Amino acid sequence: EIYGFNCLLRQDGNRNGRVAEYACYISPVGKNWGTPAAKGALKEEPVRFEKPVKGRFFRFVALKGYNNDPFASVAELDLIVK
Repeated sequence: EIYGFNCLLRQDGNRNGRVAEYACYISPVGKNWGTPAAKGALKEEPVRFEKPVKGRFFRFVALKGYNNDPFASVAELDLIVK
């Protein structure tokens, strides 16, 4: 069961390349991802799902970069499993 995730954004003080909006998906077999477990504006705080989601594979999709940049990056991504 996955309860959410923590996303550490760039730590060099530069907002260039930061994720502004995201969607994340969870799948038991890495196929048929279905609807997002969560999506929205990415902030510097943990993302908690409304309820735990069972799965083995996690997909993070950057939908929009900061300042509408056509690229995005993160420093670290950790799942909350308990």
